[in-house]
Amino acid sequence: MILSVDLGTSKLCAAAVDLRTGRALAVRSCANDTDVPDLADDLHEQDPVRTRDLCFDLIRQVLRDDAVAGQPVDAIGISGQMHGVLLVDRDLRTLSNLITWRDRRTAREGAPGSISESLGLLDSGAERRTGCRLAVGYGGAAIRWLDRNGLLPAECTALTIAGYIATSLTGALAIDETHAASWGILDLARNAWDEECVSRLGIRPDVLPPIKLSGQPLGDLTGSCRQELGIEGRAIVCSPVGDCQASVIGCAGFTTDTVTVNLGTGGQISVPKIGDRALLSENRALSPILDDWPMPFGGFLQLGAVLCGGWSYAYLRSFLQDTVRELCGVELSDEDVYERMNALAASAEPGAGGLVVDTRFSGTRKDESVKGSITCIDTSNLKPGNLCLALIEGLVRDLHSIYLTSSSRDAKRLIASGNAVRKNPVLRSVINRLFDLECLMSNLPEEATRGAAYAAAVGAGLTSREDITELIRRFAEPLIVDCG
Repeated sequence: MILSVDLGTSKLCAAAVDLRTGRALAVRSCANDTDVPDLADDLHEQDPVRTRDLCFDLIRQVLRDDAVAGQPVDAIGISGQMHGVLLVDRDLRTLSNLITWRDRRTAREGAPGSISESLGLLDSGAERRTGCRLAVGYGGAAIRWLDRNGLLPAECTALTIAGYIATSLTGALAIDETHAASWGILDLARNAWDEECVSRLGIRPDVLPPIKLSGQPLGDLTGSCRQELGIEGRAIVCSPVGDCQASVIGCAGFTTDTVTVNLGTGGQISVPKIGDRALLSENRALSPILDDWPMPFGGFLQLGAVLCGGWSYAYLRSFLQDTVRELCGVELSDEDVYERMNALAASAEPGAGGLVVDTRFSGTRKDESVKGSITCIDTSNLKPGNLCLALIEGLVRDLHSIYLTSSSRDAKRLIASGNAVRKNPVLRSVINRLFDLECLMSNLPEEATRGAAYAAAVGAGLTSREDITELIRRFAEPLIVDCG
């Protein structure tokens, strides 16, 4: 049995996963209500101590479940939101809140491209070494901002929220390469901090934690944590995994032929490339849209993100609710409006009568100035059904255009996951129509939590990547349905 936790921006989850079946025996989750209130509009911070307390409470709830009570835990996996940074002292006490990926404070000094250009990072080849361009919300830029504003104490260490939970369990200060890469300053080929990036950003090297391979054993559970949480068995704590990589593993295992699409509030498309990381780093072709993130146990994950994702459909739902309220004085529930929107979208012809919706309402990672739009309106196509379908098609079209910039053309199938996919059959059909791949849907929830468990099982030597991939395919097949 593997115990795992996922530390999302809006939700926290813990699960006990049966390695024989790959399924969760017990799952508990709660809202991540740790946002720090009354901050400026461009700041987003969360309380790491409360996050830890909520996480530990979820673990206790899982272990008290009748399905797992008294059973030994073989390993512990951790998945967490990427890019964010918090500071701790030598006694592991927090010195700051978690500055999350949603935080925009680094934009006060100009666009992220301007930071890279002003420091000569682009000319130095940093983008090729790190697999990405330093962006607003990335940890490297946040640490630089803290230092320039006198908020980086002496003898402190920077961690991710997943690293902080791992440290709380083991006492070991470390970061894994999947999270380190998300800070934008990791040399992917050497799996070490990029010395030139760190120097030009003015970051003190002693602030950066040592890198421990993702999924590999990190340390033993401390006696106090074992007693506090009621954990029995070996309970090998494994180095964390970034939530994007964990979600891919939870959907498709460790495979080179499956594209994954996850649509919740946001949206991501991932194209895995498994192989020798140093060799891939030397020969990979950079995409102007996709970033290269390391995968646990080797290889890359080419990942592209849309900032709105499923939120764009909620945006239209809110507009329709407001319209009905203002015109008719009628209050409609979210569920009623979504049901009607799905029915209207299903009744429209593919192509939405020529109506085109650009769903980049919050811009893109590379260009915040981009805005959404509704275009190609003629005298007959501006109808509710067409509008609902055109928005869905615009969202999927954006993801498909990102996929076309990837350097991999070996994919044979696509697995779609996330609440937006599970709840909207029209979205599934549009994905199936626009992607020229075998299209499947993951019906097993909590992909990142399960992915962290699978990675821990491999890292602890309990199974292999090949066995995990086969396990997911064999046991998930009855639960995966054709998106058409």
